[in-house]
Amino acid sequence: MFLVAGISIMQAAFTYLGATYFANIGTAQLGLTRNTVLAAGIAGGLCWALGVVDGATASDRVGRRPVLLVATHPRRPPVEGASAAVVWALLVFTILESASGGEYLLLLGMTMFIAGLEIGPINVMLSELFDTRYRYTASAFAYNMGLVLGGATPPVIGGAITAAYGAVVFGVVVAVLCLISLLSAIGLPETRNRDLCDVLASER
Repeated sequence: MFLVAGISIMQAAFTYLGATYFANIGTAQLGLTRNTVLAAGIAGGLCWALGVVDGATASDRVGRRPVLLVATHPRRPPVEGASAAVVWALLVFTILESASGGEYLLLLGMTMFIAGLEIGPINVMLSELFDTRYRYTASAFAYNMGLVLGGATPPVIGGAITAAYGAVVFGVVVAVLCLISLLSAIGLPETRNRDLCDVLASER
């Protein structure tokens, strides 16, 4: 149960960063106009949607765990999963503090894209991990536990850490959350070949 919750932490943290943290930094620190930040937010949402589709289709092709970890697409470098998120969390805050408008858009888009990549396989993997008789309850509880840990921790402690130690240290905290997702994905089994119809039939 806790491993299942763990895989949701990263995407919740990154979605918070893209939807809220970036908007605050863009207007308060980088001096970008509200219209610019709003347009970047819309672009980030599109990147998120693209990531969901990419992650979901990749998980059907190579499996859920490879995408949650690092999935290598044909003719493309590996960019998926919590491994990429750990590295990106350490990198993004070193650039964001002095980013130009174009860099801001790129950082936001990539953050949301990685969040979407993780959501794609998670949604189907949750159904495949639990037996039918308690699937809905278990998957909902685990998923929302991950959302609370990943989505609530950064905003609660982010302001104080950034004010006291700087944004880079806050990036380390986010990277630790991503590392939890990575370790959780390592600990979970592959579920791509599990037939949910067979599970349902065996429980009748």
